[in-house]
Amino acid sequence: MPQGEKLSDREFKLEILKSTLEFGTPAMVRDPLATADVFLEWCEKQTDKPMARGKSSTAKSGQA
Repeated sequence: MPQGEKLSDREFKLEILKSTLEFGTPAMVRDPLATADVFLEWCEKQTDKPMARGKSSTAKSGQA
């Protein structure tokens, strides 16, 4: 999903569910709706959240 692209509420919820199914642990995938609900609640909280890091910042330098 490109940066800055605005999602509707429904699209946002579907993206959270998709990410849960795609990247979740087996325990998360057993009950994906409940897990996605927990993630959605966290996303909607009005608290400071850590900044996402790009793939290039997580790679170790000198590694191929």
